Amino acid sequence: ALSLEGFFSRPGGQHDLSLFRGLSESDLKDLPSVWHDAALRALQLGEWGGTPRIRTIQTAVLMGLYIQVSSSSGQQGRFLGWAASAYRVAQRMGLHRLGSDPQAMPPDDPALPPGSNAVKREVAVRLWHHLVNIDSWLSDSPVSRCYVRPSFAPAFLNVTNEC
Repeated sequence: ALSLEGFFSRPGGQHDLSLFRGLSESDLKDLPSVWHDAALRALQLGEWGGTPRIRTIQTAVLMGLYIQVSSSSGQQGRFLGWAASAYRVAQRMGLHRLGSDPQAMPPDDPALPPGSNAVKREVAVRLWHHLVNIDSWLSDSPVSRCYVRPSFAPAFLNVTNEC
């Protein structure tokens, strides 16, 4: 949904519709919202709020990006909701406690290789850092609060705002 929405939202961009065999431009413009609704339904059926999973955080990040690309102004509340959900899931998984120790691992997750390995750790660490970035962008607004305490921010982000 995000990719196809971005395909049509490029100002003045070339749209090579031959990439989508047999689908009309009208059909293609309707697909992102259909896929978005299907993704929301899949999250509900997967009970995303019950068991913290890496894929839930990844989906929340992508949903936030989709909202930014596909929506007109006034959708900040929807974006904030996804961001807040992603922070809470990540904190429930302990991603904020991984630190710089390369031996510290996130909990096992079906989306990641089992056991101790660099892929598992890096996916978790990078997701957490991305959430810290989102949090710092959102907390620049006087109406938005931040969800992540600055002490959790990695040093390279130089997050100094007080929440």
